Amino acid sequence: HWDYRYTKTADMAQGSTMNHVISVIDSSAKLTNLRRAYIDISRASQHAMIFTDNEKGLMRSWLNNFDNNTSAIETVNKTYYPNEHHFNTQSIPRENPKYQQHGEFKLSLYAKDLAQQLTPFTESLAIELLGQPNNSKSDKDYLAFGQGQSHLKVSLTGEYRGYFRDWTTGDKGNLINLIMSAKSFNFKDAVNFAEQILSEPENHDLIKNERHDKLVDTLPKQVSELKDRAISYFEQGVEIKETIANNYINNQTYHDFESHPALRFHEQVYSSETKSTHPALLAALTNNKGEIEAIEITYLNKDGDVADNIKTPKRLMGNKSGHGIMLNDGTLPDISVVAIGLENGIALLGVNTHDVDIIAVNNTHDLRTLDTKALREQIIIMASESQLSNKNLISEITDKLTTQGHNISIVKEAMDGLSPQDIGMLISDKVNDDIAQFKRESNQDTKHIDQLVEDINKSHEVSDKEMKSLVD
Repeated sequence: HWDYRYTKTADMAQGSTMNHVISVIDSSAKLTNLRRAYIDISRASQHAMIFTDNEKGLMRSWLNNFDNNTSAIETVNKTYYPNEHHFNTQSIPRENPKYQQHGEFKLSLYAKDLAQQLTPFTESLAIELLGQPNNSKSDKDYLAFGQGQSHLKVSLTGEYRGYFRDWTTGDKGNLINLIMSAKSFNFKDAVNFAEQILSEPENHDLIKNERHDKLVDTLPKQVSELKDRAISYFEQGVEIKETIANNYINNQTYHDFESHPALRFHEQVYSSETKSTHPALLAALTNNKGEIEAIEITYLNKDGDVADNIKTPKRLMGNKSGHGIMLNDGTLPDISVVAIGLENGIALLGVNTHDVDIIAVNNTHDLRTLDTKALREQIIIMASESQLSNKNLISEITDKLTTQGHNISIVKEAMDGLSPQDIGMLISDKVNDDIAQFKRESNQDTKHIDQLVEDINKSHEVSDKEMKSLVD
């Protein structure tokens, strides 16, 4: 096709029309989606034919790889469009790539999706499973069931809408877990039951709450109050210069930062564990607009070490989900570094020779909910080896970020025999080495592209001369 140009990509074919079109589509390719399929098929004026490796898989990819991005106005106005029914074929979950991991069907992925589909029915499903709620204990954020100390609550607002906790048994989780608890089902039976009630909600008295989307975006009253308190603490705090918070950072990272917009020192931060106040280092977790949503609190003793009279010396206060600590808004266009642990992030900040983005999160689990819209294409996750011990969690996070279009690399260091300062320094060195390698590869790719463009331009010049000679 180099000679005759009878082959084009879907992008190159836009705007053209042919009598006959043969489209070759990989059923599992990441760019296989319904919009590109429309481009392929609509190029033909008389006849179109599709060749693929898997017909059913192709249709599933068309539906799952949804690329109909919303406009800025639609995003601001929270305009949502319902999923359309395109095919009359029966969907089999086991064959759906959405529920597969490394080519194998994962019931847990399917169950997670079913739980998400059930959340608009949270109120009616909870009542169907548990009976009438205790109105004296219920409010706009929770439905409460039971009396006295024996009670269960189902969340109605925020990102955890549909989650429950039973203070009697200790059970907690999403609506699949609630079905298991209420009906004494095993996991597989609960999934089957969820399938059944979703297929015929009217037969199980399930009613979709029309305010579901708004409720998900509503902060529960308790979280909202904690957010306000977190902002108040941070605003009351002072720069860390010449404070024990400065000593703590120096002891942990070998770096001496006198000030940073995301860091403050506060002399009296309340601890629910000791029922008293303690000096603390405060770090601000912000949203994409730079507004404070929560704070990370590191309780300190008078010498600037972690408070040894508190079992959990680090706490998060406020609306932490999806937010991180922005330590540096860098200029390098392709790379963001996400540090697990504030101290790791500050260690890199002190030797940030490439001026990359640095965002710190409190723990590995926070990577699952971190808003990645503002992150760049290449994401480097830096952590100590012990912070990455949960292999399944790391795999889930990596798959999620990869699906969102990011390239992921993980830089870690073992803790054996090393101080926290040494760990931070070694990881930072490794991160800088990785960044240098990415930059070299990017520069090499750019040179190759420039050379290719130059070669193409030269070939066009030759063709023009040849054409002129032919005309003469």
